[in-house]
Amino acid sequence: LAKNSLNQTLVSKIFTAKDIRNGTDSSEAAQVEYLELFSTATKKHFGSFSMNIYEMFEIFTQKGDGASLTAYVSAIKPHIADLLIITVPPQWQTFHLQLLNLWEKKFSAYSVILNGDDDPLRSFMAYNVIADIGKGNDDLQSTLNDLIQQLQ
Repeated sequence: LAKNSLNQTLVSKIFTAKDIRNGTDSSEAAQVEYLELFSTATKKHFGSFSMNIYEMFEIFTQKGDGASLTAYVSAIKPHIADLLIITVPPQWQTFHLQLLNLWEKKFSAYSVILNGDDDPLRSFMAYNVIADIGKGNDDLQSTLNDLIQQLQ
């Protein structure tokens, strides 16, 4: 219950099926197209980063340098916008919604952390959500691997 309260306090938008382009084509070609568009969007927004998010946090917390983390956070909303215009095959819709909601959670938590001086309590709560974000990443990667496996 406490973790849900933390998540709800930090996240301003929860995506639902009404927010995405629900496709009806479940063919292999539609799924491959979805994966290609998803991959293109990810590379477009995050392909230039030379370090992972944990390294960005380390630099931010230990050296006070938030440039990389700020750039990462700035890329999230355009990435979400690109994900929202992709037509999603039926078997990928749950994954896609989970992905969008995870990105929204990342945006909210990381933004709060970057602006921690404004509200130390919200910043503390955001740091506590990072473990959930990591688990969400792992869970989505597993789901993605399973869906790709089914496609082959």
